[in-house]
Amino acid sequence: MDDIVECIYEAALVPSKWHSVLGQIADLATCRSGAMLIIDRRLPPMFAATDNITETLGRFAETPQWYENTRLNRMMRRNHAGFLEVSDFTTDEDRALEPEFEAIRRQADFRQQIGSGIVMPSGETVLFTFERGDAGHDFSRLDIAWFDALRPHLARAGLLAIHAQMDRARATVEAFQTLGIPTAIVGGSGTALSCNAAFEALAPALQMGAMGRVRLAAPGSDALLRNALERAADGHRAVQSIALPGEEQTGLVLHVLPLARDARDLHAHGLAMLVVSGFSADANIAGEAVLRGLFDLSAAEAAVATDIARGKSLGRIAAERGVAVTTVRTHLSHIMSKTGTTRQAELVALLKGTTIPGF
Repeated sequence: MDDIVECIYEAALVPSKWHSVLGQIADLATCRSGAMLIIDRRLPPMFAATDNITETLGRFAETPQWYENTRLNRMMRRNHAGFLEVSDFTTDEDRALEPEFEAIRRQADFRQQIGSGIVMPSGETVLFTFERGDAGHDFSRLDIAWFDALRPHLARAGLLAIHAQMDRARATVEAFQTLGIPTAIVGGSGTALSCNAAFEALAPALQMGAMGRVRLAAPGSDALLRNALERAADGHRAVQSIALPGEEQTGLVLHVLPLARDARDLHAHGLAMLVVSGFSADANIAGEAVLRGLFDLSAAEAAVATDIARGKSLGRIAAERGVAVTTVRTHLSHIMSKTGTTRQAELVALLKGTTIPGF
């Protein structure tokens, strides 16, 4: 058992090793699969699993049952400091009311499952499960005792893994702090997993709401932030930039940088990094390609935005481009909606300073 315990603690510090370690435990216990789930409403779904159930768990993570897990809730109510078989806390009547779990069992091709949930000091629930197929024998008392002997190591490794990821997230935002760049890493629903002092100092333009959720004071900008985070959760990787309206012609730009793959592992499974830069009316004008990329503008909108930043009137823009003034006004309305600005002066200042410091 010493060898597998060493591997468990190694996985705590190297997240990519979890699926291998779970596979080793499953093989030693004659199981066909194993998984570790980290469940917290403040965080996006996080899990590691053996290859043969990774796809099934991925689909489960997209359902409401990830957070409203009735089966896990029943198990946790047992308050048992060890592994339990599903039959220990689930009746035939329960199973009849939970078709989604029976669907998972069929998709993952297992007959028996044991699991143990551990509540971490910081509030997350870490769930370990292992499964046997139709050809496997029933879990015996000796089998359960073997898993129970591993449980303290799995619990400590789960805690270390969460702390290690949070430490890496804090190190990242503090590195940006040394450059004078306000930065935060956010999880699901925009909950701040870590942010630096420069980011916190931007109140009231940036605010921390209930459950540590990052909010923008301007309603239009806040709606754009929610939309950007939803897009990041759906797998979109494009950076989106949002104006934080300030007084007169100075203000700030919030850049939403989605985190993907290894970047998420290294930053507490955060959904996105928020980076704030300043803009001013006397800055240089960004090119149309940059504006399209940062604000999701169409080609026509980017062209109009560039002309507006150069000080051209709507009438002149319409005449030069051979379109009606009403068309230019429509483009302007779309531009302001996408950038989160409410006044043309704010828009001009924003368009003259859209670069991200340090990038």
